[in-house]
Amino acid sequence: MACFIFCKVIEIPNDILEDADASKVTELQINDELKLFVIGKEDIILVRLRACINWKSTSDCECGKRMFLLHYEHLDIEYMKEISKKDLTVNLLEQ
Repeated sequence: MACFIFCKVIEIPNDILEDADASKVTELQINDELKLFVIGKEDIILVRLRACINWKSTSDCECGKRMFLLHYEHLDIEYMKEISKKDLTVNLLEQ
């Protein structure tokens, strides 16, 4: 068993990459035996927007907006619009 000290908090809600575009997933090799798969920025933001709307989570609203503005120039906006239309977060995304 390996022990790590991280300077940042890592949220690991599930061991299955649900609702994430596989082409945007980044694989990080931690050591010879351990890999970490990270969903794309777009999917992280979309998860926050869903939490904002569905759970009325103000912290997720703020986090999603902050991440969107911080990474705007590098986001696949068309992908985000397509997904947000399906999950009914398009109005929030367009604000």
